[in-house]
Amino acid sequence: METVRPMIDGGTEGFKGQARLFLPFKNACYECTLGDLPKQTTFQFGTIAETPRLPEHCVQYAYVIEWEKHHGNQKLDTDSAEDMTWVYERAKERSELFGIQGVTYMLTMGVVKNIIPAIASTKALISAACVLEALKVATYISHPVDNYMMYMGQSMCPRTPSNTSASLWLSQSRPIPRCRSSWKAHYSAATFRPFCQLLQRHSLPASLQLSRNSTITS
Repeated sequence: METVRPMIDGGTEGFKGQARLFLPFKNACYECTLGDLPKQTTFQFGTIAETPRLPEHCVQYAYVIEWEKHHGNQKLDTDSAEDMTWVYERAKERSELFGIQGVTYMLTMGVVKNIIPAIASTKALISAACVLEALKVATYISHPVDNYMMYMGQSMCPRTPSNTSASLWLSQSRPIPRCRSSWKAHYSAATFRPFCQLLQRHSLPASLQLSRNSTITS
């Protein structure tokens, strides 16, 4: 039991958040789930340079192309108000050239520094969930989460006003030799469609695969 050390992980992004519990040899470890982490948003260079459509494209053009053109090898100081104002003004000029609205100083800061918006209520909820799981593990006062809790306060899940969270088993999207946990899947939702879609996204044994897909309609 000395080697079985639970780990609790939580994070938020805007109105979305998650809390999860890792139990060695019982469920997927953190390294097994690295493939499930969200990918960083990137834009094609051709889109930025030739056909910008979003305010983010204008900001990217200003600090990737314009900055190097005017400042050479000088590195952009993202903590300098002067440097960030220069990028914002260049992005604003490009947005006006292409008739794109929405370029603000705050947006410029967010794109350049990759700032993720934080909502206090979401952070409080996920923090409370992590603390609650720690209390369960330490005192055995109740069953721990089984084993992933996801909160979507803006889009709802499963799109009903009374339920904005879902719990499901983590799968081994990137199994590693030292992690011998078994694959399990559970989705607590009010409708059958999300559960079927979850099964279709994973490679299941033949005995568990859906025999007919006609149960899911577009």
